[in-house]
Parts: sequence; C-alpha cells; structure tokens
Amino acid sequence: MKKKFKFLTLTIALLFSAVAFAQSVEFATPPKMYIPKAQSIPGFKIKYTASKPGTIYLGIKKDGKVIGNGVYKVEGAGTKTIDLSLWIWEGAAQLTKKSNYTYTLSMWADPENVFKHLVDEITPIDGVTLGKPKKKKKKKKKKN
Repeated sequence: MKKKFKFLTLTIALLFSAVAFAQSVEFATPPKMYIPKAQSIPGFKIKYTASKPGTIYLGIKKDGKVIGNGVYKVEGAGTKTIDLSLWIWEGAAQLTKKSNYTYTLSMWADPENVFKHLVDEITPIDGVTLGKPKKKKKKKKKKN
C-alpha cells in the first residue's frame, strides 16, 4: 500500500511540474484576415507561457515566401499577453491584392535568430488577404 501511495504521489508531482514548465504560444485574439498596405502592421495580441527566456516570432508569408516578421524577446518565466506588430521587410509596395498571405507563430527557447530549440508553434493561418473586406450590398425592394 505504501509503494502505491508513493508511486501515485510521485506521478502527480511529475504531472504538476510538467504543467508548470510547459511552454506555449497562441493568438490571444483571432488575427486580422485583411491586412492594410503598410510596412508596419500593428494589432496582434499574442499570449505565451514560458518557463525560461526565449523568443517569439510572428511571421507573414506571401505565396509561401517569408516577407516579414515581428519578434518579441521573452525575458523570463511566466504567462503574459503582448501586442506585436509585423514589419514587412522590403516595404509595402510588395503587398499585392492578387497574392495569398499566411501567418506563422512560433516560440523558441533560444535568443533571437538562433533557430535550434522549437518550443511551440501554431498551425499556419492561411486565407489572409490585402485590403478591407467587401461589404455586401443590400438589394432594394421594389415598390409595387
């Protein structure tokens, strides 16, 4: 009986420690599916949980090629929601309406620009387009 109790206690302790040291990253609010034609695109809310310092990368791809990113250095352990902006590297002129854009979000247990230890990443979000959403026109009713 004592062995079972010790085993159960140890198992629960390990589970709690694994949860305490879990690292994750996600969008705190759904990202914009329509982006403006600008070099800096603000307004992304990112929630992360970290057990040690690292780096968060928010990237944007145009037709599969990375064209910009936003970077946040995680200073220490904790859970936090941050505001992050995307920076389009070669300027807003490369943003075109006929292209498909994708968001990528990842967290690394390394300093900036060292891509060795991936901690967490989300499934890329496709379907991002340039411009404002089109409003549906209401049909006018004919009077008889």
